[in-house]
Amino acid sequence: MQGILNSIEGCLIRGENYNFIYDIFNSYKCILRSKKIVKQPYPNNSWYGAYLLNEEIFIENIKVLLKKLLIADKDESNIIAYGFKEIRYAKIPDLFDYLDFLKLVFPNVAFIFNTRRLEDVVKSGWWVNHNTEKTKSILSDLEEKFRIYNSRTQNCFSIDYNEVIQKSENLLGLYDFLGAEYNSEKIDQVLKTLHGYSPTQARLKMFGRRINKSDAN
Repeated sequence: MQGILNSIEGCLIRGENYNFIYDIFNSYKCILRSKKIVKQPYPNNSWYGAYLLNEEIFIENIKVLLKKLLIADKDESNIIAYGFKEIRYAKIPDLFDYLDFLKLVFPNVAFIFNTRRLEDVVKSGWWVNHNTEKTKSILSDLEEKFRIYNSRTQNCFSIDYNEVIQKSENLLGLYDFLGAEYNSEKIDQVLKTLHGYSPTQARLKMFGRRINKSDAN
């Protein structure tokens, strides 16, 4: 999905980032909590000036910050839409509130819930080293949350991994949802390219040295 979205002209979708924006969301919640403190205008009070914290100023500056961080080395004039891919949503207790926060800090935000058959997920990438049944339970609960949020929010789109690789009607619907031009040739090129979870370059080099040593013996 990340590759397909990046094949759309003017679209820049970055990869995972340890979900750092969730901590920004927690800071936002702290500001809202602080503003509820009874007005304390005197410097000898432990909550001096807390009521002056302005969440609107916070949001406006976070918008600018996130855009700069995500666009980074790209020419902003060529970017129509920007965002990121993340998987770390399963353990967020206030997921709906967090997604609502993302609507505040990303203009005209669009949420794409990209899911996959659980039997395949538990055998892939990072999940393969975890308890199968526990993983299925966690991801099943998360998919239900996605379904609920999708049902109550217009700017969401749900698609399955198989619908992507099969270039189904729903993939065409995704392009309509985004207001993007559907380019079958570009999609084919993306689908021919290896994507996904992979070891770090350092691990690859170490693995290569081990192979060479083994061959030498």
